[in-house]
Amino acid sequence: MSTSKDSDIQPLKRRIYLLSTAFVGVVLSLSAFFYSSVMEQKQTQARIESLADERLAQLKTSISATVEIIDSVGSFFDSHENVSREQFKVFTRPVLERHPELWGIHWIPRIKGEDRADFERRLRWQGFIGQITALRAEDNSMQPAASRSEYYPVEYSEPIARNRMIIGFDASSRSQNRQAMQKILSQGMSFASTAPFAIVQDKQGSSSIIFFRPVFGPEEPSQDPQERQNNIRGFIAALVKPQIILDALALHDQQTAMQMQDITDAPLTEAAQTNLEDIKEDWLSHMLTFSAMGRHWQFRLSIHPERLDELGHRDPNRSLLVLVSGLAFTFLLIGMIRDLIRTHRLAARERDRAQSYLDTVETMIIALDKDGYISLINRKACELLGCQEQDVISQYWFSERFLSEPDQEKEEFQQLVTGGKRIHQKRYSESKIRTSQGELLLIAWHNAIQYDSNGEFTGVLSAGEDITQQRRLQALDKIRSQAMHAALKGQPLSYVLEQVLKGIEEQKPDIRGSILLLDADGQHLLSGAAPSLPEAYNNAINGVRIGEGVGSCGTAAFRNERVIVEDIQNHPYWSGFKELAASFNLGSCWSEPVRGKNGRILGTFALYHQYPAAPAPSDIELIEGSANFVSMLIEQYQTEARLIQMANTDELTSLPNRRQFMNRLEQEFARSRRYKHPMALCMLDIDHFKRVNDKYGHAVGDQVLKELAVVVQDSLRETDLPGRLGGEEFAILLPDTDTDNASLVAERIRSNLEQMRVEPGNNKTLQLTVSIGVAVLNADTPSDIQPDELLSLADHCLYFAKQNGRNQVSFIATELA
Repeated sequence: MSTSKDSDIQPLKRRIYLLSTAFVGVVLSLSAFFYSSVMEQKQTQARIESLADERLAQLKTSISATVEIIDSVGSFFDSHENVSREQFKVFTRPVLERHPELWGIHWIPRIKGEDRADFERRLRWQGFIGQITALRAEDNSMQPAASRSEYYPVEYSEPIARNRMIIGFDASSRSQNRQAMQKILSQGMSFASTAPFAIVQDKQGSSSIIFFRPVFGPEEPSQDPQERQNNIRGFIAALVKPQIILDALALHDQQTAMQMQDITDAPLTEAAQTNLEDIKEDWLSHMLTFSAMGRHWQFRLSIHPERLDELGHRDPNRSLLVLVSGLAFTFLLIGMIRDLIRTHRLAARERDRAQSYLDTVETMIIALDKDGYISLINRKACELLGCQEQDVISQYWFSERFLSEPDQEKEEFQQLVTGGKRIHQKRYSESKIRTSQGELLLIAWHNAIQYDSNGEFTGVLSAGEDITQQRRLQALDKIRSQAMHAALKGQPLSYVLEQVLKGIEEQKPDIRGSILLLDADGQHLLSGAAPSLPEAYNNAINGVRIGEGVGSCGTAAFRNERVIVEDIQNHPYWSGFKELAASFNLGSCWSEPVRGKNGRILGTFALYHQYPAAPAPSDIELIEGSANFVSMLIEQYQTEARLIQMANTDELTSLPNRRQFMNRLEQEFARSRRYKHPMALCMLDIDHFKRVNDKYGHAVGDQVLKELAVVVQDSLRETDLPGRLGGEEFAILLPDTDTDNASLVAERIRSNLEQMRVEPGNNKTLQLTVSIGVAVLNADTPSDIQPDELLSLADHCLYFAKQNGRNQVSFIATELA
């Protein structure tokens, strides 16, 4: 009886046990399912927020780059009172080539109403329409500007091809521009931007935004609105196409949409968007707001769920897998174990996907735990550091292996740990990292501070960008700007070249620069500038003849190609100079020929090191860029020298022309008056010169004039100045010469010219004579006489000599006065 009851109870117990197990399994499975769904939603939201933050950071980087560009151009205008259109073009061209989102960069000067006519005339002279125009709001077209007390017209714009029509356009006639410009002046801002709008020169294109930067001059601008209004010289404006930036961020991804809106004023204004029309109800979106350039903006990122899956940002099947797993196993322990295994696998897969994604990003990613040890690193970071991931994971970051200044970086990190440094101060930082080859790279970090659920600091996730080349280019731009400024101030070429080398040596303290100039014969190199090389070394190589194997520079100039000598003591090119180099601790020399526009060799640009060294790619870029800039400076000075010579020299005789002679006459006249020294002035004319031209032709006449100029110069002192005033008429200035000495000099010139013989050909010989008139400035000369009157007096004396038989010196100043 009891056995029967026991047998009946066992199935019941088993059923109860099974039902209980099933109930517990179902409850746990459903609980796990709902929990996984909630976590999946949170994870998805976190991923879309992270993706939006990443895209926004890239957008802000583009905005910051534009701000740095217009600040650089503005600084150039601050330090130069007058900037030519060509200088503006040369300065802005490299920037525009690297930044396609910049539609144009403008110089907008402040023009007062009374100066409008001069400004318009200047534009016409330069080949433009030559009229200040204003915006007609009804149809977004331009019309002549009405009379006002002041204007802000566009004077320079690059690239000019697509911005030519706005030269002369009054930027302040557009309300958006006027508000931004007034905000800068009234609120003491350094930069401001407009709301999006359609520009005149691209009416059918995407919306544009203008960034303004004020130009006051070299002095620190005041914060007083009235003073800023009075002292403003103009604005640098950058015309930006946000659409180009968003297109670059989208990377032709049709399953990702972005939108940028100006929310400063109602209604909202769209600046740019990509794929906005493709958004469906199931797409995931996240919206962020930020402020830049005095305005408020809204950025929205939307992405198709499948695209998010492809990027490894979520696993849509995890919650379903958890439910199926829970329901498939009724035993609690087995179900939990399998669920843990599955969860572990999913986590590992997610981690692998995240690592794969990080390895595709061309940004340096490093995560540090709270103690400063590396917990995550991506491919780009390993590439820059020159190491493998397994070699650096769990390594201490704040060491000389990775950083050039580890102690300083460690101190800032410890302040984060202890809460001693505010978070926003560490969002952006810069540091120099050390590669495995010992090279230092400057990295700009964007840091995300990590906390646990209790708000405790757990570490830092940092995204870094190598800005070494960017800063190097900025430094070179500054060096070039300073050199151009010195050149514009009229400093000699040697001083300007020395400033270029000093600037380069400040950026790279381990090098010493040298610039050698090719002489007029094209056979020897002469010292141009070498501020850090010993003077004795510079003197030793000054005038070295170019040729094959003549050091680095002599060979580079001879071959017209770059010559890299990494070890001077063991290179055949330096066999004749290695003792000299060793005495001054010179270990290597990299030389680049400096070429003119037509390929003509102008000299060499060289970098020396104290020890043997091979150039890195950045060094080659530095050498090439510096040589090109030095070439421009040298050709500019040579062109100016030729122009000055042409403007002041007679082309036939190479004597000073009338302009130069009169300038010197006025200077010597004033000096003689001031110090009461005598001064003589001679007028010389060839007797019967017209007969020579009529009988033998102008070619023989020109020959006579050239040989006469040589005889006259040979008859004078170094301090005397001969000049050709025109035709066969010459003048001679004799400083510190009284009446008796002037008479002796004039008679010597007349006698020497009488003995001169000219052979016109056909076995004929010409003998010529000259007549000379002499006037003297001395104590007896009237005090109110002027330089041109003294010249006229000498001319009267010349006329007297002509009238009284020619071939003589007339010295009758007293009678004629």
